Amino acid sequence: SLPRNANPRIDALLLDGTATEGPLAFEGGHDAELLVVPSEESIQEYEVNGDAQSEDMRYTWLITRGSVGDAVSWGDSGGVSSTSWHLPRDGAAQLMLWVVLRDGRGGTAWAAQPVEIE
Repeated sequence: SLPRNANPRIDALLLDGTATEGPLAFEGGHDAELLVVPSEESIQEYEVNGDAQSEDMRYTWLITRGSVGDAVSWGDSGGVSSTSWHLPRDGAAQLMLWVVLRDGRGGTAWAAQPVEIE
């Protein structure tokens, strides 16, 4: 059986390098870089049949409008992942971005960011 799993944790969700609890403002049609950073202890090591394994950080990007470059992205060796969000052009709007982190062994975490289109 696998060792006990702990849920991962997201330390930062950045849009164009910025994180805030309140809404971020962008112009319509802007391409925003989305970057997510898990905590250092999120990627757990474990053994299966004597073989050392490391959890894979998989991110699912969910948005209310616009389009993302990758609906699902994978973390690098440090668990960091990025994609892009093409924001809609059609006038002012209140949007939401969510990212869900899954560690491949049942652990999950998520983060959300409100966005205003000017």
